[in-house]
Amino acid sequence: MAELLVNIEVKATARGAFQLLSKKDIEADYLIWVHFNDYFENESKDEIMIFVLQEPKRFFEKSRKITLPVFKRICGEFLVTINVNLSYYIT
Repeated sequence: MAELLVNIEVKATARGAFQLLSKKDIEADYLIWVHFNDYFENESKDEIMIFVLQEPKRFFEKSRKITLPVFKRICGEFLVTINVNLSYYIT
């Protein structure tokens, strides 16, 4: 039986929501962007957002700097968004 390998790259941002998408990120099977916003600066914040994009090469041809709002606009309906309430998991 052939082994299926999936390449996943992960990016993370805080309030600035700015990243560099590298060639490795673009060529991945999945690109996951974890956005903490101001979670680490504001004790009342308990939610982060996770964005999952399958086959990022469909949207990005080469390495580039990008903000989260632009990333979301480019990927549109193909971007899966997951809101995670960390207080549910952290006691």
